[in-house]
Amino acid sequence: MPPDFQDQALAPGSRFRRLNLLEMAPLGGALQSERVVTMIQMQTLVDVADNTGAKRAQVITVLKGSAARRGKKRLKHARVGDIVVVTVKKALPNSDFTGGATRKDRAGRRLAKAVVIRSRRQTGRRDGSYVRFDSNAVVLLDANNDPRGTRIFGAVARELREKGYMKIISLAEEVV
Repeated sequence: MPPDFQDQALAPGSRFRRLNLLEMAPLGGALQSERVVTMIQMQTLVDVADNTGAKRAQVITVLKGSAARRGKKRLKHARVGDIVVVTVKKALPNSDFTGGATRKDRAGRRLAKAVVIRSRRQTGRRDGSYVRFDSNAVVLLDANNDPRGTRIFGAVARELREKGYMKIISLAEEVV
């Protein structure tokens, strides 16, 4: 592989890569050596990156995200900083997402709003660089769009600062 296409790790041991503009295929396509990675949409499984007790979640719907083009109906997709509704699929046994006397009560406990903090799909920045992560991850939100947890694991994208999620930025281990 030519040296122009080598990955540039920003920190030792980090799980994200900054990509050069030369690495991208024409017209913003996928990387030449990787498979096509779609954005986060309905039924996408995501990791939960906070300490609420939820581990894996599935996206039910995208609330604030990219919508269809004018005159054409297309599936909404979420990028970093967009709000989605998720259902918790895997959680710790002593968390708020398990238990309940009836099936209806258990199903209601598993629904939550979340914000996307990491995406496998590369995100373009104004300086011409791209950043992408190894996994799709969300942080669960309360009614005021503040994080439910008190810790956030892993790196988060800098785009969250521009979208007004300063509490998530302050709780994160690393901002990329």
